[in-house]
Amino acid sequence: MQKRFLTGVFHPIEIEEFEKRDEGAPRLQYLASRWALKEALVKASGQTKLSYNEIYLKKPPPLVKVSTLPSGEEIKEKIKQKPQLAVVGELNRTLLFEQLAIIEEGGMHASLSHEDKYAVATVVLEKYEEIEL
Repeated sequence: MQKRFLTGVFHPIEIEEFEKRDEGAPRLQYLASRWALKEALVKASGQTKLSYNEIYLKKPPPLVKVSTLPSGEEIKEKIKQKPQLAVVGELNRTLLFEQLAIIEEGGMHASLSHEDKYAVATVVLEKYEEIEL
């Protein structure tokens, strides 16, 4: 895969993850799902000028829930958080958060799936609306 293509389309975090994966299908599925994610965001927002290499899926660290038993023993449980669609770069942020008024924290929802040679992504965007009372 040409480095120029990768850096032009994918975020550095995505390229790093891609390079860690085994050769063949796992690598290609990963890239295909990330491409589908970027395309889904463009379609959901209607913004064709978004920079693809500044859009990625961020995996937040798990939360740790601590419970205390009556005996005083603590039990720690890791709770996975859902991945979050991350958008960086001045142009992307202006188009989405200022022009479209997409809710920046928690207003972008993404789902990815891949099987064999197919990848699909869905993006749902929430935005602020002004209403007259």
